[in-house]
Amino acid sequence: MKIVIRAHLCALLGAASLSGPALTLEEPASGFDRDAAVSLALANAPAIEAARLEAEASGALIAGAGLRPNPTLEIESDTIVGTAGNYLLNAGETSVALLQPVERGGDAEARVRLAQREFGAVALAQSSLEADLVRDVELAFVALQAARARLEVAEGRREAVSSFADVVEGRVRAARDPVMARSRVAARLSEADIDVQAARREVMRQSSRLASYWSGSQAPAVELDSFFVLGEVPTPSRALETADLRRLRAERDIRDARLQVETARAIPDATVGVSGRHLAANDDLAVGLRFSIPLQVWNANRAEIESARIAAQATDARISAALRDWERNEELHRSRRVSAAEEILSLETTVIPTLEEALRSARSGYERGVFSILDVFDTQRALSDARSRRVDALQALHEADIHLLRLYASPRPAGTQQD
Repeated sequence: MKIVIRAHLCALLGAASLSGPALTLEEPASGFDRDAAVSLALANAPAIEAARLEAEASGALIAGAGLRPNPTLEIESDTIVGTAGNYLLNAGETSVALLQPVERGGDAEARVRLAQREFGAVALAQSSLEADLVRDVELAFVALQAARARLEVAEGRREAVSSFADVVEGRVRAARDPVMARSRVAARLSEADIDVQAARREVMRQSSRLASYWSGSQAPAVELDSFFVLGEVPTPSRALETADLRRLRAERDIRDARLQVETARAIPDATVGVSGRHLAANDDLAVGLRFSIPLQVWNANRAEIESARIAAQATDARISAALRDWERNEELHRSRRVSAAEEILSLETTVIPTLEEALRSARSGYERGVFSILDVFDTQRALSDARSRRVDALQALHEADIHLLRLYASPRPAGTQQD
């Protein structure tokens, strides 16, 4: 069930174009919505492209992680050149050996698992980056909508003052009001002009800010209908499967994989091979076996294993801290949304209708000589302030929704990941 609130921003006489000097706005098209702004920003985001390439580069390392160590060709001669005609082929011994390192303890499997999990973490980081960009663009879009809504409020007030000025002028000419009343309404009209100009500058500023996400100068004219619609409260499908929390869990998996790599390295790798030896003195050949293995007398990789284990515990603490921050931010934005929704409903159903009726009564009473011009001015200002306050509340509500949606953002699939 959606609560639909339509703003009566120009309920008195409707918005009108300003006479006199005014700032111009670029409006190449109308109806530019939030999804279009997000799509445009995502399509023109170098940071997203960089993250995609980083994920691709990380994925390319998976195949290499499982490859065996390269063999070694070893040639040794005890005589290359010497006195009395001794040289490589007629004196001394020459041996040729082909050596192959043999990994023990599951080094290759541990490296592949680490590469896969690093790839998964980079892909999830890309999802978080995209979610951040979507949030920022949507916040900028709502800020532009709010600026345009405030411009309509200012234009509506200016038009109302202009219309009231005609009434005052008629009473002054009929000598029913002093000439000072004409000066008062002129001052209010100038003040309203200033407000409109300030609102137009803010629209241009927010338009430039939004367009900067795709390197534009000014954004198209945004649609305003969605700004006055209060939809369902955002809810998570699976609160603990957000992009940020999955990224932290992926970092925890990386720590586990590194611990497994260091544990595998604690088991020394052997080197085996065969060697052939040529005895130049009698031209004999001999074939031998080569085998070597490090003796872990001084270093058994214990420091690296302990460091990896502590790093994994540190990531667990970061996950716990992130969960607390997530819950705190969710409660904060939910409470802000509730407050904004209550304020909007109160303004829409009570405050603004009451002030609209009060303004009609004040103007009617002024024309009959019952109320003063200040009564009309005060009521006009109160009505304009209430409408501006409703715009502020609407902006706060939409911003709370955007932040909640960011908290609930789910990671996009970034390719097949193997365990």
